[in-house]
Amino acid sequence: MSRSLLRVLALVGLALLGACDKYRQELFVLQPDSTGKVGSIVVQSASGELVLDETRMAAHRNPRGATEAVTVEPSDVEKIFGAALAARPRPPRQFRLYFVFDSELLTAASRAEFEAVFADIRERGHYDVEVVGHTDRQGADDYNARLSLQRAWAMRQTLIDRGLDGDRIIATGRGEVDPLMPTADNIDEPRNRRVEITVR
Repeated sequence: MSRSLLRVLALVGLALLGACDKYRQELFVLQPDSTGKVGSIVVQSASGELVLDETRMAAHRNPRGATEAVTVEPSDVEKIFGAALAARPRPPRQFRLYFVFDSELLTAASRAEFEAVFADIRERGHYDVEVVGHTDRQGADDYNARLSLQRAWAMRQTLIDRGLDGDRIIATGRGEVDPLMPTADNIDEPRNRRVEITVR
């Protein structure tokens, strides 16, 4: 079953469909997901079975009770489902920021990317943030475990200093055990010196 099924819009009842007189009774409209991918659904009724697999393709039960295929115009999707679409929560977003060797300091490129993290969180209104710190395999395991946690806590504190709620931000460290780029021990790998930030 495709994840795009989550993007199927289904509102039932004449009161909700009164915004657009072209469609009555039950209406199912297939919409693409955030990447533009369109899945498919099968709509079954007493009059048969319809497969929806194109953007804005719809199964519409007409006043006679028969299910028929129609294409819904974008303006009609907005009229009928606008309130539901506006009420959807934003999907989670993930960010990856990198650190200078053996420190809690972000690289120059990641300092700029941090602004996008902060902006995304602020735009949500309601949020939960998970920050997971990592290191490369240079140094001892216990040292890297502490350093990864320090990196995660440094990012958490920076977000709090910017006015975000610390109760909504958790920080953990994974040390060197979950590398982005697997390496042998004592190898300097800048892509493993990072935090993974998930914003929901």
